[in-house]
Amino acid sequence: MAPRLSLFGIITLTSTLLLAASTCTLGVILTTIIRGCGIYSACSTCSLVIGGLAMLTLSLMIGIDLLHPGALMSMVLAELTWISIVWLVGTAFSLDEQAAVVEMRSIQPAFAFLLRGIFPKEEMELFPIRQQLGLCSSTFSESCYAATMFRACIAQSSRSVASTSNTSLLHTSAVLHANPRLTPAKIRQRKAEKWEKIQANKPSPILGTRPGEEWKWEKCDLAKMLIKEEELTGPLQMNPTQRPIGVVHEPEHLAFAVTQVEAEELYGKLPMISSSVTIHESTNPAQLMTEAEAGELRELRKANMLAKVLDLRNANAEGIAYENRRRIIEAFSTPENPFDPGRQEVQAAILTYRIRNLWNHLSKFRRDVGNRRGLRQLVHQRAKVLKYLKRNDRERYDTLLERLALEPESVEGELVV
Repeated sequence: MAPRLSLFGIITLTSTLLLAASTCTLGVILTTIIRGCGIYSACSTCSLVIGGLAMLTLSLMIGIDLLHPGALMSMVLAELTWISIVWLVGTAFSLDEQAAVVEMRSIQPAFAFLLRGIFPKEEMELFPIRQQLGLCSSTFSESCYAATMFRACIAQSSRSVASTSNTSLLHTSAVLHANPRLTPAKIRQRKAEKWEKIQANKPSPILGTRPGEEWKWEKCDLAKMLIKEEELTGPLQMNPTQRPIGVVHEPEHLAFAVTQVEAEELYGKLPMISSSVTIHESTNPAQLMTEAEAGELRELRKANMLAKVLDLRNANAEGIAYENRRRIIEAFSTPENPFDPGRQEVQAAILTYRIRNLWNHLSKFRRDVGNRRGLRQLVHQRAKVLKYLKRNDRERYDTLLERLALEPESVEGELVV
Protein backbone atom coordinates (compact mmCIF):
# COMPACT_ATOMS: atom_id res chain seq x y z
CA MET A 1 0.00 0.00 0.00
CA ALA A 2 1.41 3.38 -0.97
CA PRO A 3 2.14 5.79 1.91
CA ARG A 4 -0.51 8.38 2.56
CA LEU A 5 0.52 11.90 3.49
CA SER A 6 -2.27 14.26 4.42
CA LEU A 7 -2.22 18.00 5.03
CA PHE A 8 -1.72 17.33 8.73
CA GLY A 9 1.30 15.18 7.94
CA ILE A 10 2.89 17.92 5.83
CA ILE A 11 2.37 20.47 8.60
CA THR A 12 3.83 18.09 11.17
CA LEU A 13 6.85 17.31 9.01
CA THR A 14 7.51 21.03 8.44
CA SER A 15 7.24 21.80 12.15
CA THR A 16 9.68 18.98 12.91
CA LEU A 17 12.26 20.39 10.52
CA LEU A 18 11.83 23.89 11.97
CA LEU A 19 12.22 22.42 15.45
CA ALA A 20 15.46 20.75 14.50
CA ALA A 21 16.76 23.93 12.84
CA SER A 22 15.91 26.04 15.87
CA THR A 23 18.09 23.75 17.98
CA CYS A 24 21.26 25.36 16.62
CA THR A 25 20.01 28.91 17.17
CA LEU A 26 18.78 28.21 20.69
CA GLY A 27 22.02 26.48 21.61
CA VAL A 28 24.11 29.42 20.40
CA ILE A 29 21.97 31.91 22.33
CA LEU A 30 22.09 29.92 25.58
CA THR A 31 25.80 29.25 25.32
CA THR A 32 26.52 32.93 24.60
CA ILE A 33 24.51 34.01 27.65
CA ILE A 34 26.19 31.61 30.08
CA ARG A 35 29.62 31.79 28.43
CA GLY A 36 31.20 33.65 31.32
CA CYS A 37 30.03 31.04 33.84
CA GLY A 38 32.01 28.25 32.22
CA ILE A 39 28.92 26.08 31.55
CA TYR A 40 29.99 24.80 28.18
CA SER A 41 27.67 21.73 27.99
CA ALA A 42 24.37 23.66 28.10
CA CYS A 43 24.09 23.66 24.34
CA SER A 44 24.66 19.91 24.14
CA THR A 45 22.03 19.22 26.80
CA CYS A 46 19.52 21.52 25.14
CA SER A 47 20.16 19.82 21.81
CA LEU A 48 19.50 16.36 23.23
CA VAL A 49 16.30 17.45 24.97
CA ILE A 50 14.85 19.11 21.88
CA GLY A 51 16.04 16.21 19.74
CA GLY A 52 14.20 13.82 22.02
CA LEU A 53 11.01 15.82 21.60
CA ALA A 54 11.49 15.64 17.84
CA MET A 55 11.89 11.86 18.01
CA LEU A 56 8.70 11.61 20.09
CA THR A 57 6.83 13.59 17.45
CA LEU A 58 8.12 11.30 14.72
CA SER A 59 7.05 8.25 16.69
CA LEU A 60 3.53 9.62 17.01
CA MET A 61 3.45 10.24 13.27
CA ILE A 62 4.46 6.63 12.60
CA GLY A 63 1.80 5.43 15.02
CA ILE A 64 -1.01 7.18 13.17
CA ASP A 65 0.36 6.01 9.79
CA LEU A 66 1.24 9.48 8.54
CA LEU A 67 4.93 8.86 7.74
CA HIS A 68 6.69 6.06 5.98
CA PRO A 69 9.49 4.26 7.93
CA GLY A 70 11.96 5.07 5.12
CA ALA A 71 11.35 8.76 5.58
CA LEU A 72 11.88 8.28 9.31
CA MET A 73 15.48 7.20 8.75
CA SER A 74 16.14 10.36 6.73
CA MET A 75 14.67 12.50 9.48
CA VAL A 76 16.81 10.75 12.10
CA LEU A 77 19.98 11.39 10.09
CA ALA A 78 19.02 15.04 9.66
CA GLU A 79 18.39 15.38 13.38
CA LEU A 80 21.76 13.79 14.23
CA THR A 81 23.46 16.23 11.89
CA TRP A 82 21.83 19.23 13.57
CA ILE A 83 22.76 17.86 17.00
CA SER A 84 26.40 17.57 15.88
CA ILE A 85 26.41 21.12 14.56
CA VAL A 86 24.95 22.48 17.79
CA TRP A 87 27.43 20.43 19.80
CA LEU A 88 30.28 21.88 17.76
CA VAL A 89 29.02 25.44 18.29
CA GLY A 90 28.66 24.92 22.02
CA THR A 91 32.15 23.47 22.26
CA ALA A 92 33.59 26.30 20.17
CA PHE A 93 32.23 28.86 22.65
CA SER A 94 33.78 27.00 25.56
CA LEU A 95 36.43 28.86 27.57
CA ASP A 96 38.14 25.66 28.72
CA GLU A 97 40.21 24.04 25.97
CA GLN A 98 40.56 20.72 27.80
CA ALA A 99 36.80 20.55 28.23
CA ALA A 100 36.46 21.27 24.52
CA VAL A 101 38.64 18.25 23.77
CA VAL A 102 36.45 16.05 25.97
CA GLU A 103 33.29 17.28 24.32
CA MET A 104 34.72 16.81 20.83
CA ARG A 105 35.40 13.10 21.46
CA SER A 106 31.70 12.39 20.99
CA ILE A 107 31.44 14.08 17.57
CA GLN A 108 30.76 11.70 14.74
CA PRO A 109 33.78 10.99 12.47
CA ALA A 110 31.57 11.59 9.46
CA PHE A 111 31.04 15.22 10.46
CA ALA A 112 34.77 15.65 11.02
CA PHE A 113 35.29 14.32 7.52
CA LEU A 114 33.05 17.10 6.22
CA LEU A 115 35.25 19.68 7.91
CA ARG A 116 38.12 18.77 5.60
CA GLY A 117 36.25 20.56 2.84
CA ILE A 118 36.04 23.77 4.94
CA PHE A 119 39.58 24.08 6.33
CA PRO A 120 42.65 23.26 4.17
CA LYS A 121 44.95 20.46 5.20
CA GLU A 122 48.07 22.65 5.42
CA GLU A 123 46.35 24.82 8.06
CA MET A 124 45.41 21.68 10.04
CA GLU A 125 49.03 20.52 10.07
CA LEU A 126 50.16 23.86 11.50
CA PHE A 127 47.48 23.95 14.17
CA PRO A 128 49.26 23.99 17.58
CA ILE A 129 46.70 21.86 19.47
CA ARG A 130 47.85 18.78 17.54
CA GLN A 131 51.34 19.03 19.03
CA GLN A 132 50.13 20.13 22.47
CA LEU A 133 47.83 17.17 23.01
CA GLY A 134 49.99 14.61 21.21
CA LEU A 135 47.10 13.35 19.08
CA CYS A 136 47.70 10.93 16.23
CA SER A 137 44.19 10.60 14.84
CA SER A 138 43.75 12.96 11.93
CA THR A 139 39.97 12.96 12.33
CA PHE A 140 40.12 13.88 16.00
CA SER A 141 42.77 16.57 15.53
CA GLU A 142 40.85 18.06 12.63
CA SER A 143 37.73 18.16 14.77
CA CYS A 144 39.59 19.94 17.57
CA TYR A 145 41.04 22.35 15.05
CA ALA A 146 37.62 23.04 13.59
CA ALA A 147 36.17 23.75 17.03
CA THR A 148 38.90 26.18 18.02
CA MET A 149 38.97 27.80 14.56
CA PHE A 150 35.19 28.23 14.61
CA ARG A 151 35.37 29.80 18.07
CA ALA A 152 38.04 32.28 16.90
CA CYS A 153 36.07 33.17 13.79
CA ILE A 154 32.87 33.86 15.76
CA ALA A 155 34.79 35.92 18.31
CA GLN A 156 36.29 37.90 15.44
CA SER A 157 32.87 38.43 13.87
CA SER A 158 31.61 39.97 17.10
CA ARG A 159 34.34 42.59 16.81
CA SER A 160 33.78 43.17 13.10
CA VAL A 161 30.45 44.89 13.76
CA ALA A 162 32.25 48.05 14.87
CA SER A 163 35.29 47.48 12.64
CA THR A 164 35.94 48.53 9.06
CA SER A 165 38.10 45.48 8.27
CA ASN A 166 37.07 43.39 5.29
CA THR A 167 38.33 40.09 6.76
CA SER A 168 35.93 37.25 6.01
CA LEU A 169 34.43 35.03 8.73
CA LEU A 170 35.31 31.64 7.23
CA HIS A 171 37.94 31.46 4.54
CA THR A 172 40.82 29.49 3.15
CA SER A 173 44.29 30.82 2.60
CA ALA A 174 43.96 30.57 -1.18
CA VAL A 175 40.76 32.57 -1.26
CA LEU A 176 42.00 35.16 1.26
CA HIS A 177 45.28 35.88 -0.48
CA ALA A 178 43.97 35.67 -4.04
CA ASN A 179 44.39 38.82 -6.10
CA PRO A 180 41.06 40.33 -7.14
CA ARG A 181 40.31 40.44 -10.84
CA LEU A 182 40.82 43.84 -12.39
CA THR A 183 37.92 45.31 -14.28
CA PRO A 184 38.52 47.24 -17.53
CA ALA A 185 37.76 50.48 -15.70
CA LYS A 186 40.44 49.77 -13.05
CA ILE A 187 42.93 48.80 -15.75
CA ARG A 188 42.36 52.08 -17.55
CA GLN A 189 42.64 53.95 -14.25
CA ARG A 190 45.99 52.31 -13.46
CA LYS A 191 47.32 53.10 -16.92
CA ALA A 192 46.24 56.71 -16.54
CA GLU A 193 47.90 57.00 -13.13
CA LYS A 194 51.10 55.44 -14.47
CA TRP A 195 51.10 57.83 -17.44
CA GLU A 196 50.55 60.85 -15.19
CA LYS A 197 53.41 59.73 -12.94
CA ILE A 198 55.76 59.42 -15.92
CA GLN A 199 54.72 62.79 -17.31
CA ALA A 200 55.12 64.47 -13.91
CA ASN A 201 58.78 63.40 -13.73
CA LYS A 202 59.55 63.98 -17.40
CA PRO A 203 61.77 67.00 -18.22
CA SER A 204 60.29 69.83 -20.23
CA PRO A 205 61.33 69.82 -23.90
CA ILE A 206 61.31 73.63 -23.81
CA LEU A 207 63.11 74.48 -20.58
CA GLY A 208 65.10 71.24 -20.42
CA THR A 209 64.75 70.75 -16.64
CA ARG A 210 62.53 68.49 -14.56
CA PRO A 211 59.73 69.87 -12.35
CA GLY A 212 61.26 71.21 -9.15
CA GLU A 213 64.80 71.43 -10.61
CA GLU A 214 64.66 74.95 -12.05
CA TRP A 215 67.64 75.85 -9.85
CA LYS A 216 69.91 74.07 -12.34
CA TRP A 217 69.29 76.84 -14.87
CA GLU A 218 70.35 79.55 -12.45
CA LYS A 219 73.66 77.77 -11.80
CA CYS A 220 74.59 76.88 -15.38
CA ASP A 221 77.20 78.79 -17.41
CA LEU A 222 74.72 80.17 -19.92
CA ALA A 223 72.48 81.80 -17.32
CA LYS A 224 75.42 83.42 -15.51
CA MET A 225 76.72 85.27 -18.57
CA LEU A 226 73.38 86.59 -19.83
CA ILE A 227 72.12 90.08 -19.04
CA LYS A 228 68.49 90.11 -17.93
CA GLU A 229 66.14 93.00 -18.48
CA GLU A 230 65.36 93.07 -14.76
CA GLU A 231 68.96 94.01 -14.04
CA LEU A 232 68.66 97.11 -16.23
CA THR A 233 65.46 98.48 -14.70
CA GLY A 234 66.96 99.46 -11.34
CA PRO A 235 68.47 102.79 -10.33
CA LEU A 236 71.25 104.22 -12.46
CA GLN A 237 74.68 103.04 -11.35
CA MET A 238 77.87 104.48 -12.89
CA ASN A 239 81.40 103.38 -12.08
CA PRO A 240 83.76 106.37 -11.57
CA THR A 241 87.06 105.60 -13.32
CA GLN A 242 90.24 107.71 -13.29
CA ARG A 243 91.33 108.62 -16.82
CA PRO A 244 94.14 110.93 -18.09
CA ILE A 245 91.64 113.72 -18.64
CA GLY A 246 89.93 113.18 -15.25
CA VAL A 247 87.28 111.01 -13.59
CA VAL A 248 84.87 109.47 -16.12
CA HIS A 249 81.63 107.86 -14.88
CA GLU A 250 81.47 104.73 -17.02
CA PRO A 251 78.39 102.45 -17.26
CA GLU A 252 78.39 98.91 -15.89
CA HIS A 253 77.26 97.36 -19.20
CA LEU A 254 78.25 98.76 -22.59
CA ALA A 255 75.90 98.69 -25.55
CA PHE A 256 76.45 98.55 -29.32
CA ALA A 257 79.02 95.77 -28.95
CA VAL A 258 81.59 98.09 -27.39
CA THR A 259 84.30 96.05 -25.68
CA GLN A 260 86.55 97.05 -22.80
CA VAL A 261 89.49 97.55 -25.18
CA GLU A 262 87.46 99.99 -27.24
CA ALA A 263 86.28 101.71 -24.04
CA GLU A 264 89.92 102.35 -23.07
CA GLU A 265 90.47 104.13 -26.37
CA LEU A 266 87.23 106.13 -26.16
CA TYR A 267 87.72 107.34 -22.58
CA GLY A 268 91.53 107.49 -22.42
CA LYS A 269 93.47 108.04 -25.64
CA LEU A 270 90.92 109.79 -27.83
CA PRO A 271 90.11 112.68 -25.40
CA MET A 272 93.81 113.46 -24.92
CA ILE A 273 94.40 113.60 -28.67
CA SER A 274 91.34 115.80 -29.21
CA SER A 275 92.35 118.24 -26.47
CA SER A 276 95.88 118.64 -27.87
CA VAL A 277 94.64 119.39 -31.38
CA THR A 278 92.61 122.39 -30.24
CA ILE A 279 95.61 124.14 -28.67
CA HIS A 280 96.72 127.06 -30.86
CA GLU A 281 100.36 127.82 -31.47
CA SER A 282 101.46 130.53 -29.08
CA THR A 283 104.65 131.68 -27.40
CA ASN A 284 102.90 132.59 -24.18
CA PRO A 285 103.14 129.65 -21.72
CA ALA A 286 100.22 130.89 -19.64
CA GLN A 287 97.97 130.99 -22.65
CA LEU A 288 99.04 127.48 -23.68
CA MET A 289 98.27 126.17 -20.17
CA THR A 290 94.86 127.81 -20.17
CA GLU A 291 93.93 126.38 -23.56
CA ALA A 292 95.10 122.89 -22.54
CA GLU A 293 93.02 122.92 -19.36
CA ALA A 294 89.97 124.16 -21.26
CA GLY A 295 90.40 121.40 -23.86
CA GLU A 296 90.65 118.69 -21.18
CA LEU A 297 87.52 119.92 -19.42
CA ARG A 298 85.69 119.96 -22.73
CA GLU A 299 86.80 116.41 -23.59
CA LEU A 300 85.96 115.20 -20.07
CA ARG A 301 82.43 116.50 -20.49
CA LYS A 302 82.22 114.77 -23.86
CA ALA A 303 83.48 111.49 -22.38
CA ASN A 304 80.82 111.52 -19.65
CA MET A 305 78.14 112.24 -22.21
CA LEU A 306 79.42 109.41 -24.40
CA ALA A 307 79.40 107.05 -21.40
CA LYS A 308 75.70 107.75 -20.82
CA VAL A 309 74.95 107.12 -24.48
CA LEU A 310 76.84 103.81 -24.45
CA ASP A 311 74.97 102.60 -21.36
CA LEU A 312 73.06 99.38 -22.09
CA ARG A 313 70.09 100.77 -20.18
CA ASN A 314 69.39 103.04 -23.12
CA ALA A 315 69.25 100.12 -25.56
CA ASN A 316 66.05 98.37 -26.63
CA ALA A 317 65.29 94.64 -26.53
CA GLU A 318 67.14 94.07 -29.78
CA GLY A 319 70.25 95.77 -28.40
CA ILE A 320 70.15 93.62 -25.26
CA ALA A 321 69.74 90.46 -27.35
CA TYR A 322 72.68 91.50 -29.53
CA GLU A 323 74.90 91.91 -26.48
CA ASN A 324 73.85 88.53 -25.10
CA ARG A 325 74.58 86.79 -28.40
CA ARG A 326 78.02 88.40 -28.50
CA ARG A 327 78.75 87.11 -25.00
CA ILE A 328 77.53 83.61 -25.91
CA ILE A 329 79.80 83.47 -28.94
CA GLU A 330 82.81 84.53 -26.88
CA ALA A 331 82.03 82.09 -24.05
CA PHE A 332 81.36 78.96 -26.16
CA SER A 333 84.06 79.45 -28.77
CA THR A 334 87.49 77.85 -28.56
CA PRO A 335 90.70 79.70 -27.65
CA GLU A 336 92.01 78.98 -31.16
CA ASN A 337 89.04 80.84 -32.66
CA PRO A 338 87.57 83.23 -30.06
CA PHE A 339 84.76 84.30 -32.39
CA ASP A 340 83.26 81.17 -34.00
CA PRO A 341 79.49 81.57 -34.46
CA GLY A 342 79.24 78.37 -36.55
CA ARG A 343 80.39 76.05 -33.78
CA GLN A 344 77.76 73.52 -32.57
CA GLU A 345 78.09 74.61 -28.94
CA VAL A 346 77.52 78.25 -29.93
CA GLN A 347 74.50 77.39 -32.06
CA ALA A 348 72.88 75.29 -29.31
CA ALA A 349 73.52 77.99 -26.69
CA ILE A 350 72.02 80.73 -28.87
CA LEU A 351 68.96 78.58 -29.62
CA THR A 352 68.51 77.87 -25.91
CA TYR A 353 68.68 81.59 -25.17
CA ARG A 354 66.08 82.35 -27.85
CA ILE A 355 63.82 79.55 -26.60
CA ARG A 356 63.97 80.91 -23.07
CA ASN A 357 63.14 84.43 -24.21
CA LEU A 358 60.21 83.27 -26.32
CA TRP A 359 58.91 81.06 -23.50
CA ASN A 360 58.94 84.00 -21.09
CA HIS A 361 57.07 86.08 -23.65
CA LEU A 362 54.39 83.40 -24.17
CA SER A 363 54.00 82.97 -20.43
CA LYS A 364 52.99 86.62 -20.15
CA PHE A 365 50.99 86.85 -23.38
CA ARG A 366 49.12 83.56 -23.71
CA ARG A 367 47.02 84.75 -26.65
CA ASP A 368 50.08 85.14 -28.87
CA VAL A 369 49.36 82.02 -30.90
CA GLY A 370 51.64 83.01 -33.77
CA ASN A 371 54.85 82.64 -31.76
CA ARG A 372 53.96 79.14 -30.58
CA ARG A 373 54.86 77.70 -33.95
CA GLY A 374 58.16 79.59 -33.85
CA LEU A 375 58.87 78.15 -30.41
CA ARG A 376 58.22 74.63 -31.68
CA GLN A 377 60.58 75.16 -34.61
CA LEU A 378 63.35 76.42 -32.32
CA VAL A 379 63.01 73.39 -30.02
CA HIS A 380 63.34 70.93 -32.92
CA GLN A 381 66.19 72.91 -34.45
CA ARG A 382 68.12 72.72 -31.17
CA ALA A 383 67.46 68.98 -31.00
CA LYS A 384 68.93 68.54 -34.50
CA VAL A 385 72.08 70.48 -33.61
CA LEU A 386 72.59 68.46 -30.42
CA LYS A 387 71.92 65.19 -32.25
CA TYR A 388 74.64 66.05 -34.75
CA LEU A 389 77.05 66.94 -31.94
CA LYS A 390 76.27 63.70 -30.09
CA ARG A 391 76.99 61.64 -33.20
CA ASN A 392 80.36 63.33 -33.76
CA ASP A 393 81.66 63.84 -30.21
CA ARG A 394 79.84 62.35 -27.21
CA GLU A 395 82.11 64.03 -24.65
CA ARG A 396 81.42 67.51 -26.01
CA TYR A 397 77.72 66.66 -26.08
CA ASP A 398 77.59 65.70 -22.39
CA THR A 399 79.61 68.76 -21.38
CA LEU A 400 77.35 71.08 -23.36
CA LEU A 401 74.17 69.65 -21.79
CA GLU A 402 75.56 70.41 -18.35
CA ARG A 403 76.55 73.97 -19.32
CA LEU A 404 73.08 74.63 -20.77
CA ALA A 405 71.15 72.89 -17.92
CA LEU A 406 69.48 70.43 -20.30
CA GLU A 407 68.42 66.87 -19.51
CA PRO A 408 69.11 64.24 -22.20
CA GLU A 409 65.41 63.26 -22.26
CA SER A 410 64.44 66.83 -23.17
CA VAL A 411 66.39 66.84 -26.45
CA GLU A 412 66.32 63.17 -27.46
CA GLY A 413 63.53 61.05 -28.90
CA GLU A 414 60.06 62.36 -29.67
CA LEU A 415 59.55 65.95 -28.57
CA VAL A 416 55.98 67.08 -27.91
CA VAL A 417 55.76 70.85 -27.52
